[in-house]
Amino acid sequence: MTMNSPTQKTSLSNSTLFAVIVVTIIGTNFLDLPYYAAKYGGPSGYWSVLIAFILISPVVLLVVAFKNRFPDQNLFEAAPGVIGKPLALVGNMLFIGSFLFYVSLAIRVEADLVGTYILNRTPVLVIILILLASIAYLVINGLTAVSCFTAFLLIPVYGFRLLMELLSLQKIELTSLLPLFSQTPGQYLIGGMSLTGYFLPITAMFLLSNRLQKPVKLDSVLFGVLGVIFPLFLLSFIGTVGIFGVEYTQSFNWPELNATNHVNIPFLGIEQLGLLLKIVWLTSFFATTAFYIYIVTSGSKQQFPALKYRWIAIVILVLVGVIGLSIHSDIAVHQLFTQTRPWLMIPVTVYPLLVYIIALLRGKRGNRVEA
Repeated sequence: MTMNSPTQKTSLSNSTLFAVIVVTIIGTNFLDLPYYAAKYGGPSGYWSVLIAFILISPVVLLVVAFKNRFPDQNLFEAAPGVIGKPLALVGNMLFIGSFLFYVSLAIRVEADLVGTYILNRTPVLVIILILLASIAYLVINGLTAVSCFTAFLLIPVYGFRLLMELLSLQKIELTSLLPLFSQTPGQYLIGGMSLTGYFLPITAMFLLSNRLQKPVKLDSVLFGVLGVIFPLFLLSFIGTVGIFGVEYTQSFNWPELNATNHVNIPFLGIEQLGLLLKIVWLTSFFATTAFYIYIVTSGSKQQFPALKYRWIAIVILVLVGVIGLSIHSDIAVHQLFTQTRPWLMIPVTVYPLLVYIIALLRGKRGNRVEA
């Protein structure tokens, strides 16, 4: 397999899959998780973080069940035989459309963040063009390039983010995280639901389930991902709210970024830490964006096999840039992105669930292809 053959099937090992999902989930966290956990859960919003992980567990089980029922088919390959081609086409386009909508707004929010903290004299248009031009190389070369790049980032990205979260604990005040139960169960549930959008990469497995090397340990991999992400998300809330308190935390668009200014390491400048966190997070977001655009491109290729993969990729990249720039207000883009992010989990989970349930009722099952 070479990087110049993006249409050939690339197999993912369990370890590579683990790295890809971990890094892309980190990249979907726009350093704003404490904002929403505190908004709905108050000083004890850590319960909302826990509930978010509980809510995403059934999605993992659905991915595993779908893989077991259709061992050598992904969602787009199995759906036509279960619900018919017309309905499958609608559902498939809705599925990849959710990823396209997400990445189109995310690339603009990312450009605003970069413009605010790193390239404050550079127009948003130029920043987006730089981001997309760099991402284009990975996407055009297919899953091999995307997965190798993402797997390479696992240790430095996760290690540094975890280190920063731990260092931020040195300035916390425990009184800012009390009482232990400050909201009603319903508020904690709403808070958990608002955080589920961070787990969108897990639903991409409905399209990658037929790319896994055998033997497959999909449940172990995905629950392992949740296991290593949970302390990262929990510490981000505890560190940020422990430093700023609930109300002050909600005054920042990217509260985790502001919390790094309170990290104090002798002989190391505060500005250096903040810049390093921005670079590390930007790198993980870069990988996440490449992964999402690959999902949209490969999914579109399955729907329209006569089209060339690389031309689809170019069109998708241009479309992402156009949509990202179509909303001129930075505030409007940020609000639209944050408000719609949790809702995007509905089409990418309900559609596969319906296909799976109908397959059960109709006795449909994928035929295993022997290697």
